[in-house]
Amino acid sequence: MPYEVGVVLGLAAGTAAAVLIVALASRRRVEAQTILLVATASAALLPYVLPKMHDRFFFPADILTVAFAFARPRKWPIAALCQLGSILAYMTFLGVSVRGSLFAILPMSIAVGLLALCLIEADDPEQEAGAADAGMASGRATGAA
Repeated sequence: MPYEVGVVLGLAAGTAAAVLIVALASRRRVEAQTILLVATASAALLPYVLPKMHDRFFFPADILTVAFAFARPRKWPIAALCQLGSILAYMTFLGVSVRGSLFAILPMSIAVGLLALCLIEADDPEQEAGAADAGMASGRATGAA
């Protein structure tokens, strides 16, 4: 495939991803956690699909995934995978491994996929907290610690 065709296809994928993010975000209530989720998904998904993106374009995603994990504690695996992907990608520049950037694609792909799923699913943080509270209440009711 010629280089120019790949660039055009990448730009089309980036445009489609941006439209999808906006469409999915518009279905949600405007809250602080929704804004953080949309910002995090945008910062991770767009550099992932756009052409000519380098490792440094994931810096905002690295920071936002950690902030998102603090806001939604069950989402820590996303932050951990994003950090792992970044560390593996930067290992080449630190002189540790030449193939580190090749292995970075797997954790980063999983992190981006999980962020996309978070954006797609219609769950609310209140429901997540309510389910945890209900589990704790049922544990108290049965006498479990």
